[in-house]
Amino acid sequence: MEPEEGYSRELCSVQAPKDQDWEALAESAFEPYPGCDTLMKIFQHHVKNSPKNQFLGTREKLSEGFGQYQWLTFEEVDVNARNLARGIMKLDLCPEVEGEDTTWRFCGNWSRNRQEWLTVMLANMHHKTTTVGFYDAMNPTAVDFII
Repeated sequence: MEPEEGYSRELCSVQAPKDQDWEALAESAFEPYPGCDTLMKIFQHHVKNSPKNQFLGTREKLSEGFGQYQWLTFEEVDVNARNLARGIMKLDLCPEVEGEDTTWRFCGNWSRNRQEWLTVMLANMHHKTTTVGFYDAMNPTAVDFII
């Protein structure tokens, strides 16, 4: 799908065919990997089947511009997320709370778009913790309401 004026191309899997009918795909029960119906299952599929493949990249900031990407593999991100999940639980940083007749865990994450954000989200998935995203563009009223 070509981008419309003022919009960039959609972010898609490199495995998706270039002529993919995205509208039809959205209406189907598409599973890119059989049995992988959640983000965590898809991530774990890649950890198991391609652990050394590049997953998250961060560009080094130089005095003038940016340098090369420094990549973390699926395996490295998995280790980081599991260790972070253990630390969060050990320190009780996301205690259980009751609401709507169920038990919840919440973790606020205020960060720019970077690899650590996704690592926190994956860590939270290990213990069924809901990630609550906060962004620089939010005004104080929105932040107060969410908290």
